Amino acid sequence: MKRSWFVMALFALSLNFAKAQDEGFVFAAGVHLGLPTGDFKISHSFGVGAEFQGEYFASEKFSIVASTGYYHFLGKEYTILGSTDEYPALGLLPINAGVRFYPVPQFFVGAKAGYAFNIGDDYEGGNFNYVPHIGFNANKIQLYVSWDGIQKDDYGTGHIGFGALYRFGSR
Repeated sequence: MKRSWFVMALFALSLNFAKAQDEGFVFAAGVHLGLPTGDFKISHSFGVGAEFQGEYFASEKFSIVASTGYYHFLGKEYTILGSTDEYPALGLLPINAGVRFYPVPQFFVGAKAGYAFNIGDDYEGGNFNYVPHIGFNANKIQLYVSWDGIQKDDYGTGHIGFGALYRFGSR
């Protein structure tokens, strides 16, 4: 049931972004690959997922960006006293907003922050999420590299993200 509501909300959001293309908005959708770092790489191997992004150009040099998606990280096997088991997979549903600076029209640097919900039977709640990123716009395709940091209380971890988005509209 939760997934149905999520899919309907994303569909409604995409219709609004598509309608607003002429008003400085650009909607994009694509794939996100993640390589865990720190303690996260002990328990999980890599992640793959989908990302949806809306971007409003406030000027030629600055934009406001909001994104969401779903990333699925595979658990690694581990052995304790001769018994092998596997860490459970982890799903993340990040909801972030932030800003970007365009020193030249094709290149950007930016930062987003928000909340990443944990999805999975063995995981609860969520965590503060921060995402500094750099990227390149090649007409209809946007490529980026990010650090997706996750912070909860005194514990922090994250992953290096690589993304490719198709832009519906151009700027």
